[in-house]
Amino acid sequence: MAKRTRSTPQQLKFSEPPLRGFVIHLAVFLVVIVALAAVNLIRNPAHPWFLWVLFAWGIALAAHDLLLLIKFRPKREIPVRPSTSDKA
Repeated sequence: MAKRTRSTPQQLKFSEPPLRGFVIHLAVFLVVIVALAAVNLIRNPAHPWFLWVLFAWGIALAAHDLLLLIKFRPKREIPVRPSTSDKA
């Protein structure tokens, strides 16, 4: 039976475009949500409409993160089992 080998996980560095894009997306999300919440709570605190933006954009941000996790997850090698039909 073949040995299982473990590959080293692929690490993303901040200088790489995929991670940098996500961090920029997260920073813009935080700044805009805080600004919208401030405007909403000062002008019309009875109707918190900024929550719709928070939930919708939060789903998009989670999808962006999930895409990065799937795309850059460590690769596993699948062990190859010898077939039983090769025996004479």
